Amino acid sequence: VAVIFGLILIWKRMGEQHLQRGGLDWTVIHPGGLSERERDLDSEGIRWSGPDEQDRDSIPRRLVARCCVEALSVPASIGRILEITSSTDHPAMTMQEALA
Repeated sequence: VAVIFGLILIWKRMGEQHLQRGGLDWTVIHPGGLSERERDLDSEGIRWSGPDEQDRDSIPRRLVARCCVEALSVPASIGRILEITSSTDHPAMTMQEALA
């Protein structure tokens, strides 16, 4: 299983590199561990960081979707890889604020 997961990560990285060279506007969002939490999502703040800066924590799938939609209207996200997790301990911050 570990070998298969390692191969998946290699193929994902190759896809990202192809995207970066493709000449289109792009944003890659790497969520932490995905959770199915549905309660009190408005009280969770997103922890935004660059690539390879987060190695723990999780984020509900619904918040990942919100981040993806938000990236469509935040020009500062273009050409960036963003890692995201969430927690009630993180202050609420928009993507625009985090990238400013």
